[in-house]
Amino acid sequence: MNGSHRPWTSSPGPATAGNATRALQAAQINRAQRTLITPVAGTVGRIQVSHGNLINAQTVVTTVEDSSEILINFWVPERYSSQISVGGAVNGCRSMLPATLRFMGSMTSRTGPGFGLRP
Repeated sequence: MNGSHRPWTSSPGPATAGNATRALQAAQINRAQRTLITPVAGTVGRIQVSHGNLINAQTVVTTVEDSSEILINFWVPERYSSQISVGGAVNGCRSMLPATLRFMGSMTSRTGPGFGLRP
């Protein structure tokens, strides 16, 4: 081997380290520009845009739904209505859904024919 050949090393030189730092910063900026942040907590609803759509600050991309408390109207035979009280546990399922999809929570209010439930 002649003296002009340098062995490969794993430590980058100053120019390579600077390029890597700039590439990382560019990636972080790109990610920040593509991140959606909401001021409220909740669950993301139906996405209203498709891949490739051009969006701006006024575009509705999705909705954020708060399902911490929901209103469910259900029929209870009169003979059982006295057993339902605010703070009581609620457990049931809808006849149109599979039995594995159950609703569980606690009664938070009783207003007319409806009941407030907290999952």
